[in-house]
Amino acid sequence: MKQPALSKPNRLTRTTLRPAITYIEEHLAEDIALSDIAAAVHLSPYHFARLFKESIGLPPHRYVIQRRVERAKLLMTTTNWSFTTIAHAVGFAHESHLALHFKRLTGLAPKDYR
Repeated sequence: MKQPALSKPNRLTRTTLRPAITYIEEHLAEDIALSDIAAAVHLSPYHFARLFKESIGLPPHRYVIQRRVERAKLLMTTTNWSFTTIAHAVGFAHESHLALHFKRLTGLAPKDYR
């Protein structure tokens, strides 16, 4: 006898993923806790993190860092703000955190990118 398909998907549906991404984008400049993103889509933090990683390919924390670096790249090319101001505007506590993650993701120091 054939087994029925599992009713629980291993990924987030678009209707669940979209509000999670929106929450991250709207709160990028703030401290973002996994529990806050999970609450926005009515899931437990553990369940959300597991499904998010299956859906996006990155854990939520790494996705947030990636989005912060992408936003920093935009600000570096569209403003004359200092690196400290940009770091704070995208949610990094210190310019050094921006520099560390920026270099890890792009291979360049922020000053070389600008």
